[in-house]
Amino acid sequence: ALGATLRGALERLVDQTAPRLAVQRDPAARRALLVEQVKALGRTLRREMPRALRRLRLAGKRAV
Repeated sequence: ALGATLRGALERLVDQTAPRLAVQRDPAARRALLVEQVKALGRTLRREMPRALRRLRLAGKRAV
């Protein structure tokens, strides 16, 4: 599930930023946009990590 979350987040990152990057002429503005989006991606992953760990622990308990 964590891998699917990461893949989906990366696909959204490309889908959301590519059109805005294409029209940006200023390299500093492009960098700022990418930094902002990567930070948002990091927040998403940090939020999802505890959930993924709980799912793994529950799956382990059920298997025993």
